[in-house]
Amino acid sequence: MTILGYTLALVLAVTVLGAVFSREISRPDWQQIVELSLAEADDSEKPTLLLSCPADGEILFRHSPVGLVEGDTAHLVVSKTRQSLLIKEKRGVSSRGENHAYAAQGHICGIPAQGFDVRFESEITGQWATASLSCTGGSMATPELLN
Repeated sequence: MTILGYTLALVLAVTVLGAVFSREISRPDWQQIVELSLAEADDSEKPTLLLSCPADGEILFRHSPVGLVEGDTAHLVVSKTRQSLLIKEKRGVSSRGENHAYAAQGHICGIPAQGFDVRFESEITGQWATASLSCTGGSMATPELLN
């Protein structure tokens, strides 16, 4: 076999491996958009994130305080990849005005009843957190929010 043959074999092998691994890493198994309900909160309240599973395959999400203008909306984009959940909190409709503190709450459904590594990222507050959560009835996580 010549140098050209070895070079072609190497390029082919790298291409095949790249296609196999990039597909697994880049594409989530499923995604879900969850609308958040907003309730007034105390601005002096310590930032908290609560993830609780009242039943198998469900997560109740609560983040407080979130600074939004009256009339703003917020939602979650939830992506599941194998045993990882990525939860991104995003601003929807945006208005001008003074920020008020809100408690954002949402209900994520259709998640397999198994353990997950969860990463939370808020584009609204700039905070993030990681936690391990078992999506079985009665489990809960309150990870520390970091900036």
